[in-house]
Amino acid sequence: MVSGLASSSLALLAGAALICVSASSRGQEDDLRIELPNPDGRDPVFDRSNLRKQIAIEFSTLADGKTLSLTDSAGKLRLINFWATWCAPCVRELPSLAALAMRYSDDKLAVIAISLDREGSDAVADFLATLQVHGLDWFIDSSRRSGLAADVFVLPTSVIVDAQGRELGRIVGSADWNSTQAEALIDALLAETE
Repeated sequence: MVSGLASSSLALLAGAALICVSASSRGQEDDLRIELPNPDGRDPVFDRSNLRKQIAIEFSTLADGKTLSLTDSAGKLRLINFWATWCAPCVRELPSLAALAMRYSDDKLAVIAISLDREGSDAVADFLATLQVHGLDWFIDSSRRSGLAADVFVLPTSVIVDAQGRELGRIVGSADWNSTQAEALIDALLAETE
């Protein structure tokens, strides 16, 4: 049985002909699967199999190396994107991720782009200077511990967590975050978590 709030979120997405919904075997949570378009032609699926798993990670700001954790942005929906400079699909995804961050810059959503490059912050900063993608705050974890703690084994991976740091779902592979499907997904998750 789908709750009223979840039902309205699902109706929003179903109206856009974007999802396939099936009840979970436990009957406690809905299994929302949505395909987002991507530049590589393979549409990644928003997967909720780790629903409500607590994500506790640390990472550093690229600009000054200050260590942060998810608790530093608590109270809002967070999209954590794990990427690397050597990952072509990651790099193609970054402009649409920046557009998403700018579209939701009203403090409802924080986009956290964490580079898992082992070469360190100078190499990533030099790469980003040539890439010219604006609108994102950049972070790094050259130890890659944050990726392991979040069960990330493929790049890019985007993990969306609620205000308390619990996973709402993830997308393995690049996505077009500038698409209407992505906007519908974020709007539905914002409505679900309000």
